[in-house]
Amino acid sequence: MKSIALDPQTGKFVMDNGRMRYTKDDLEFLAHVVRHELSLFLGEWFMDTKKGLPYIPKRQKKSEHRKILETALRVKLMNIRGVKRVIGFVPRYDKKERLFHVDFVLKTDYGTLKDAWKNIIGGE
Repeated sequence: MKSIALDPQTGKFVMDNGRMRYTKDDLEFLAHVVRHELSLFLGEWFMDTKKGLPYIPKRQKKSEHRKILETALRVKLMNIRGVKRVIGFVPRYDKKERLFHVDFVLKTDYGTLKDAWKNIIGGE
């Protein structure tokens, strides 16, 4: 399988000599799929309101919502086709920047995938 290659930090197309680059192998393609699915799950795709996470209920503390978010991300990772197991999962939240960052290591059908993902969120 292949897809248009996107820069993991910016999400912009990767260009080689003025031409769009495609993913090179199955592991690179899977990394692209994982980052994309996590972004969709957290609401970067506004057209499908069934995807993503609910807003924080009024009676729930923000820290409890973060626990739900972390659990939901782990479950989402396990449900991606090609992912066999979550080996490592390290979430961090930068309160000042409102940036949620996750380093993860996955055992996949194509080998071990070590990657990171970040997103701006409103929780604490």
